[in-house]
Amino acid sequence: MSSKMKMLNVLFAMIALLLAGCSTKEAMGEEKPEPEEVHHDFLLYKQEYVDEDERSIGDLYIKSDNKQKEKISSRVVDGQFEYMNSSEKVLFINEESELYVYEKGKEKSKVAKDVASFRGYPELDMITFQDEEGDLYITQKNGEKEKIASSVTQYDIMDGSILYVDDDGDFSKYHIKDKSEVELANDIVFFKNLNGKDEVAYLNDDYALYFRNIEDEESIKISSEEVYGDSIKKIGDQLVYFSTENEESGELFTAKIEEGTSPVKIASDIVDYKYHDDYFYYVNNDDNLYMKKADDQDSKKLASDVSNFKQKNDTLYYQDTENTLYKIEGNKEPKKISEEVLSFYITPDSDVVYETEDEELFVNEKKVASDVQDYVHYFGNVAFSTKDDQLFLMKEMDEKQAIKEDLNDISSAYYQNSVIFSNELSFEDISGIWKADGEDGPMFVEIDKEGAMKYLFSDDVRNFNVDYAGYGYLSASYDESSYRFELDGDTLNYSDEGFDLSFTKSSKQEAEEYYKKVQLEADKEEISTLLDRYLNDFEDAVYYGEMYYIEDYIDGNAPLFKQQEDFIASAYEKNIIENLVDYNIDSIESVDKDSYTVKVSETFSIYVDGEENEKSFHNTYTVKRINDEFLITDLKVGTDSSL
Repeated sequence: MSSKMKMLNVLFAMIALLLAGCSTKEAMGEEKPEPEEVHHDFLLYKQEYVDEDERSIGDLYIKSDNKQKEKISSRVVDGQFEYMNSSEKVLFINEESELYVYEKGKEKSKVAKDVASFRGYPELDMITFQDEEGDLYITQKNGEKEKIASSVTQYDIMDGSILYVDDDGDFSKYHIKDKSEVELANDIVFFKNLNGKDEVAYLNDDYALYFRNIEDEESIKISSEEVYGDSIKKIGDQLVYFSTENEESGELFTAKIEEGTSPVKIASDIVDYKYHDDYFYYVNNDDNLYMKKADDQDSKKLASDVSNFKQKNDTLYYQDTENTLYKIEGNKEPKKISEEVLSFYITPDSDVVYETEDEELFVNEKKVASDVQDYVHYFGNVAFSTKDDQLFLMKEMDEKQAIKEDLNDISSAYYQNSVIFSNELSFEDISGIWKADGEDGPMFVEIDKEGAMKYLFSDDVRNFNVDYAGYGYLSASYDESSYRFELDGDTLNYSDEGFDLSFTKSSKQEAEEYYKKVQLEADKEEISTLLDRYLNDFEDAVYYGEMYYIEDYIDGNAPLFKQQEDFIASAYEKNIIENLVDYNIDSIESVDKDSYTVKVSETFSIYVDGEENEKSFHNTYTVKRINDEFLITDLKVGTDSSL
């Protein structure tokens, strides 16, 4: 694949995903077929653990309206289950890669082992699945497994046959009933089912576009230019598609399905399009919305600054780049529906369902709910969850009914295979005081709901941004580095790019008491060092008659400073020498957070006129923290001292 093709395929895929509320098919003007009946079953998943492959493994339940939930199975892989609306059955893969089918009120039934992916076709009583090698199998009502092909990269079912492409690019049709196989083409990279019966479009390895009726012998070449596969749509006797030949923009073409056809360009710089009643409606790279017939020379501009649009019958609905929602009916001017709209759907009866930036859910002008976490629309039915962990359903747009009033006991909820609730870990869930045991003792952090983590009693604050989250975990970034938080019961595991810590819940009181104790020990150590230096240097001060030796240990503004200065000068004049023999700090008692009383037993050899006399003292020092360092501010000499 050319680098240009890769770039444009990624570009269009991103465009399709960014169109709020649109699947890729919807973004390209297609919609899912409406089912004959909508069943209102919810799948509920509860994670139990994460396996060695970092897959979420848990229990899967099904819940219908106000009935009690039924347990489907344990050890189910998260995301590897599917609800089939028409049969009300559930397919799922367990931790051992075994595929099961479940029907309400019955026991689960094993379908196959070593399954990597699967699809259900309840209308055909058929299940298809692939193993890790890409080998494709089917199982039908009788339960027998049949291998179709090896190393399959794409497949679909059409009118009793399986169409598939293998990793060599061979495109084949396998008839399920008579087991016959026909090769349709070679060296292809993509195909699209156009009508569910006998018509397909495909791209060869140059991304050129072909049409094929699978009952015919030959294919019809439509375009030699590079084409984006998901954009292909059959309208009447025409194929409509995006050409990606131009690196600067996507171009929309239509071409009659016949040999030697000449594609007609509809427009350039296309981002999204719809087709209705002979008109193409499209948004270009300048965010302008236009309408045009295939054979018109010019397009008619309908609106500017359009970020997303949908169509229902003769009405267009669109959001502008400021998230204001409008509708255009026929040839009328745009009419504003609401401002600050996050996403919207149009029901089969043309009701507008939308959520605002204030997390409020509306149907037309009626507010349905506040504090909405997520919502899903499915053919005139709306299911939604709220921030207080409740699950609701609006059948056929009728009044909402509570399906489950407490979602805290599950990880996620699904309605018609769309996530309607996700119990993702947030910073609000882990806000508070946490304690971890480090090599140098406990450390305490405070996390707030906005993602700021402060190491208590320090200036270290980290403001995290959430990158993604799941049940019990979240990944966040700070200062271009990645971090992970996992909540396991009462334990918060924190990973800092290889540096791991386990925190337990604590309190401000516990943290303050601990740091008060740590501070006390640190102060005592600093004070002990101060007294040691003072007493040892006191000898030199007396011997040389210089206050210089001890002036750094005494507060210069305290009366003691002058007292000791006078004592040293007097002793020097009298030729007195004092040598420290020993000392012991008997106690250090806190007066307040910055002041201490220190009791010291001291023994000196004192020489007066050459005569030695050993004396002991029991002195009491007052020490204060001044400008972040401790200094002696007062000294009370014991009664047996002659000094």
